[in-house]
Amino acid sequence: MKRICHQLSMLRKSLILVFIVWCLTVQLQANFDIQSPIKVPVLARAAWLASLTPKWHMFTNPLKYKWHFSIWAVMPDRTQLYLPLYPDPPRSFWQEHFTDFREDKFELNLYQAPWQLKIVAQHFCQRLAAQGTAPEEIRVVLVWQMMLPPGEARETYFAPQAKQDIETIKCGEMEILQ
Repeated sequence: MKRICHQLSMLRKSLILVFIVWCLTVQLQANFDIQSPIKVPVLARAAWLASLTPKWHMFTNPLKYKWHFSIWAVMPDRTQLYLPLYPDPPRSFWQEHFTDFREDKFELNLYQAPWQLKIVAQHFCQRLAAQGTAPEEIRVVLVWQMMLPPGEARETYFAPQAKQDIETIKCGEMEILQ
């Protein structure tokens, strides 16, 4: 009987030791991206399930900058009209910041498949033409801002905004996309 109790005690201590080593290994794997042959996908999955990883795994890893598309209609007199991508009704603070990532997913899809920008531009051309203000072209601009390293960041974590023209699509020359 005494021998069985001793064996159970040793088994319990061994399992506790394995659990502690497992937790430390998962924590190290989550915080240090060490490329080694002993890096097991199970550890990465365990760290993700325990929310220990600094990565967002829903659609992609977050980039080290924030960005969005800015779409402009260029009228025949060369004035520009800003076109909001999301004409949805206003949402609550909770929906906008915690539960609803439609804008991020939509912009990510546009970024990954540039041909979809032509479809969005065609939609804006047709919608504005139906309203009586036919634009000459649609200009798509990528607005982005790099995150600064901790040593450089003082009051703000972001560098000044930068803008890059992605594409200018002429309204009259577009083929009908079905």
